[in-house]
Amino acid sequence: MRRQNEQPIGEAIKELFKQFHLDGRVHEVQIKELWLKVMGKTIAHYTSNIQLRNGRLSITLNSAPLKQDMQFNKDKIMERLNEELGEIVVREIILK
Repeated sequence: MRRQNEQPIGEAIKELFKQFHLDGRVHEVQIKELWLKVMGKTIAHYTSNIQLRNGRLSITLNSAPLKQDMQFNKDKIMERLNEELGEIVVREIILK
């Protein structure tokens, strides 16, 4: 029988991150690690300065044609990232 204050370690860590407002930074690191897997080697090569602030994912691109293509596929990119993270973290994508 579980006590009232017992919870799985993963949930306890998530709660701790939220209390100290670190969950946004953790998500940013996770996105940077997932970027190559989700977007592929070629696209990852042309992207830099990936930052997450308040649900807004800011990405700097070195290629104008790629920026145009990604502009049309923002929703798909956002969906794939959120799916990999297991929760809705990215609410908007800003391309620079």
